[in-house]
Amino acid sequence: MERKNCKSFFSPFFLLFFFFVLVIISCNKDVDTSPKELSEEAPSNGVHSEQNLYDGLIQLGQKLENPYSVENMRKAYKELVDKGLLKSSTEIKIDVSHLYVRFLPKDTAEFFLLDRTPDLLLYDYPLDYEIVQEGSYYHDPSIPEDQFTWFYTTVSVDFEFPEVEYEVLAECFIPEDDELKSESYSVYSKVEDLALLNAGYVEIAKNNDPYNELKGLRRPEGTIRVWDNEIGGWTPVRGVTIRCQLGVKIGKGTTNERGFYRIDARFRLGPHYRMFFYPDNGTYTIRNVPTEASLREAHSYGLGYHNKRGHNRDIRSSSSAAPFCIISNAAFDYYNWCRNNNISLPPRNLGIWAIGWSWIGASAPMISRINHPIHVNTNSGWNTFFLNMAVVPLAYSIKTTAQLLGVRPDITLNTNSSHRNLYSSTCHELAHASHFSNVGSWYWTQYIAYIITFGAYGSATDKNAGICGVGEMWGFYIDGLLTSRQYGGDRFDTRIYWFEHGIIRQLTSNALTWRPRLTNPLTEKQIFDCLTSDVRSHTQLRNRLIQRYGRQQEITAVFTHFGF
Repeated sequence: MERKNCKSFFSPFFLLFFFFVLVIISCNKDVDTSPKELSEEAPSNGVHSEQNLYDGLIQLGQKLENPYSVENMRKAYKELVDKGLLKSSTEIKIDVSHLYVRFLPKDTAEFFLLDRTPDLLLYDYPLDYEIVQEGSYYHDPSIPEDQFTWFYTTVSVDFEFPEVEYEVLAECFIPEDDELKSESYSVYSKVEDLALLNAGYVEIAKNNDPYNELKGLRRPEGTIRVWDNEIGGWTPVRGVTIRCQLGVKIGKGTTNERGFYRIDARFRLGPHYRMFFYPDNGTYTIRNVPTEASLREAHSYGLGYHNKRGHNRDIRSSSSAAPFCIISNAAFDYYNWCRNNNISLPPRNLGIWAIGWSWIGASAPMISRINHPIHVNTNSGWNTFFLNMAVVPLAYSIKTTAQLLGVRPDITLNTNSSHRNLYSSTCHELAHASHFSNVGSWYWTQYIAYIITFGAYGSATDKNAGICGVGEMWGFYIDGLLTSRQYGGDRFDTRIYWFEHGIIRQLTSNALTWRPRLTNPLTEKQIFDCLTSDVRSHTQLRNRLIQRYGRQQEITAVFTHFGF
């Protein structure tokens, strides 16, 4: 198929403008960007590998034969018959079951169309090459770096292709588990074994693990852990997807609350393992910004070739992967907390940008979700008019350009901070994203405009201050609640802001001494259900709580104590 001309998916001017405004609209939760405190790490238990994880470009080695091509599987079958290892009367069906394909999106919109197609497991490198140096991304050297590279995967023969340029590289036969459990199991297994041997995969597997052998099918499983400096120990990595790939045969599994994964496919030989920072349920994707593939792919690390029984991995705090593990843990915990408490989840396919620049703060701009222009409001008169006139079109053009290009910075996080602060910031911004699910685009544009105009939290007298105050009360409360559960003790922010985030804590727990108390505290669900688009101030929140749940005297006393 003839390759279409590709267009640049972002420009340097766009990125410069975007990050400039991102500094302005950052939530400014006073992220600790001092060097990460490193604690002495305990050694692994001997079962977990601590091999380094590499950022940067993947280096490919020799091109390998595709063992699962129909041609090679039939050739292996014929060779077994010719050698007398199978009877000529033995009949098995070797027809096309899968297609090895590659896609070339012309822009980010087309990429996201691919990325959100169910069960389409994309790789940015060809699957029929040996990997000689692990990395976090690959870009076809024949394609300019500011254009999309080819994306490779295997699909079923009846797959309905989206409107994106693609090329079928090979027709394949990959035996399914039910075929391998049939009476023809021994025949299929012998054919697959010989095809893998002829393609050179047995040699590769044994070079990486001498215990690799062609004997039986195994479903890989294992545990991923990270050293959390705040805990001072190993903690499970939750909500990351592990993919196993043997040639064009691919399987996947997502780590649970114990960091345990089990791959949904079985392998006859040790596959290549890769860790992706997204859960396999379409909820969110964590991206590393800026990298070659930053604006389009989930951040990932190659774990190498390992045994088909599984692979365990420990990630040290000094690893570049550690901050992503902390973000993943916080997101996993937050989504589970929402489900358990019937709180609205953030919008699906949430884009989380992890940025390692000290001057970028945490924020929840939800840029790709906004359908209204951003207006800047000011109380400061003509002296800031021209400044605001510069910011308004800039902010709105960012939203428009980002939407056209498919760039989706729903949440930004600063990875150059302590593990506890990174966990806390992730929960804080995800709480804002859930709030967005309640209030929608118009409300959020006013929230962003307030922060652009007055800088972070402004003051109680600024126009639309109530929108910011209500939102930040909720964000600070949730990050303190979940961070305390993760790390123990009282991890609520003790700094005083004009919006007094202690109000929600007192309403839900009576945790603050010498404050008015509720006989029966409210639940987080009851608070959240009142955070609707028509609640734009402390007074409106107080009145909505009283309207729904009564207890007027007690609720009013709490708000009054904090000055509202």
